[in-house]
Amino acid sequence: MQRLSSLLLALAVPALAAAADGGVSATPSKPDGGVAAPEKPVGYLKTADDKELYALGYSFGRNLQVFDLSPSELEIIRKSISEGATDKKPLIPLETYGPKIQELAAARHTRAAQKKEARDKPYLDAAAKQKGAQVLSSGVVYIPEKEGTGPAPKASDEVTVNYVGKLTNGTEFDSSYKRNQPLKFQLDKVIPCWTEGVQKMKVGGKAKLTCPSAVAYGPRGAGGVIPPNATLVFEVELLAIN
Repeated sequence: MQRLSSLLLALAVPALAAAADGGVSATPSKPDGGVAAPEKPVGYLKTADDKELYALGYSFGRNLQVFDLSPSELEIIRKSISEGATDKKPLIPLETYGPKIQELAAARHTRAAQKKEARDKPYLDAAAKQKGAQVLSSGVVYIPEKEGTGPAPKASDEVTVNYVGKLTNGTEFDSSYKRNQPLKFQLDKVIPCWTEGVQKMKVGGKAKLTCPSAVAYGPRGAGGVIPPNATLVFEVELLAIN
């Protein structure tokens, strides 16, 4: 039972800790002590609590992608979540089947990865056909948007960039612009897509990098906000070579 609970928490909780908007908790008041504006309804979500619960469920669902669930299997998950949340007696001995969850994930992993790559291939193909696009040796699609000046960085250089990261469905998962905090890093210490792509840029330049999963975060995903085997899109601005 303890192992099952720990695994389920591991699937759901990291997604909340690294949510793209910095977290799911609502702020009841403004920093100056004033009352925050009323929560704006979004679809069927009417309150801040609704949105936090949605974030919980969505994050959990995203982490289930590794299981490559069919509609009927997803329905079993829905029912079991409802029964567990209402403390109904389980239909099976959880101490027997709980430890098998990791085995199931491993067995489904390859199948899920292949399907995700097949779904993302048209996106990569379309990106490669855009004006000025260059397909690099790793499969990264590099599209220059603004030319910079001076030398390009080497893999061993430290660089400073601003960037926006998105999934292929348009969901923004990170932005240094929103944090008002450019990112500084050694170029060979990040995902291969960035190592290869940013080396083609010059200071002051901007480019779009479309990164196949294999040169992004691969089967592990990242922080709960980047699903396993996800193709990613980054808009990168090279500010400095340090």
